Amino acid sequence: MQPTYSWQQARSNENLQAACALRAKHPNASASRYYYAIYHVSWFILARAGKSPTDYVERLEEYESWPHKWLKLNARTVVQHIPGPAAVQKFSRQVDELLKKFYTYRINADYLAAGVKPQALAVDAVALERLIPDLFSACS
Repeated sequence: MQPTYSWQQARSNENLQAACALRAKHPNASASRYYYAIYHVSWFILARAGKSPTDYVERLEEYESWPHKWLKLNARTVVQHIPGPAAVQKFSRQVDELLKKFYTYRINADYLAAGVKPQALAVDAVALERLIPDLFSACS
């Protein structure tokens, strides 16, 4: 039987693949998918460590997912739950930076007329495409 958090890994990978496919012609849709790729890897890491949103956030129903703004502001909490003493040093800055950037990209893509700047997205997308598999490997 697979652990209950395994679906987040599949969802992260699905969103990452969709983001890559959309990036050249549909940067706003791509930005949103990239955000959900890092969102689900963050959820995976926390769930694998036995954490749930109700452990950190008051007034949530048991079934609710991680609040987006909470994850953005608490990326270091996510990294602290990656196994191994070197993980925090290796991933802390990068997870913090990319989670915040892609949160902003998602807001711009989904809610603002200007959308995302394709050039900026392209640079950060390459970093995220490298980071996500590394995070899953660190948790294996």
